[in-house]
Amino acid sequence: MKRYLHWSNSNIVGEDYRFPVTLSLIGVRGHPQAVKATMYNPEECMESGTLFLLQPENWKKIPDPTEKKRQKRYTIPMAMKTEYQLYEILLKGGFELLNKALVYDETTKLTLLGAKALHSLLRLDLLENHINTSNLIAFIKESSQGLELFDMQPNK
Repeated sequence: MKRYLHWSNSNIVGEDYRFPVTLSLIGVRGHPQAVKATMYNPEECMESGTLFLLQPENWKKIPDPTEKKRQKRYTIPMAMKTEYQLYEILLKGGFELLNKALVYDETTKLTLLGAKALHSLLRLDLLENHINTSNLIAFIKESSQGLELFDMQPNK
C-alpha cells in the first residue's frame, strides 16, 4: 500500500491543545483506492480516522488523441497523477470538502467520530458521497464569492 498525497493545510482542531488532522490519498500499484482522514492525539498516543473508499474507474481521465505523449528525461510518470482526475480535484477543493464532512467530539477529549451521513456518522464511507459535481460547484461558489462565475444570467 502506498500513501501518495498528504494534505494538512493548517488543519488543526482543538482549543487548549492542538491535534493535527491529515488527509491522505492511498493507492495500490498506481491506482487510487481510498482517502484516509486521521487525527493524532499525542496525549493518548493514538490515531483515529475515517476511510473514504472510491471507485477508480469513475475518476479516470478521458484520453485526448491530440495530446502529445512526451516524457521528461529522468522522471517516471505516476499513474495516479497522469491517468486519474482525482489528484487535481482533491487539491482544488476536494480535501476541503472532505474536511467539512468530518465530525469531532470535543466534550471530554477530542476524537474524530467519523464522516457525516444522512442520520449517522460513518467510519467507512464512499468518496463520491462527499465529492461530486454539485458539492464542487457549491464549494467553488463559496470560495469565489466576488467572481460570480456560476451566477451569470444569459443575455436578453
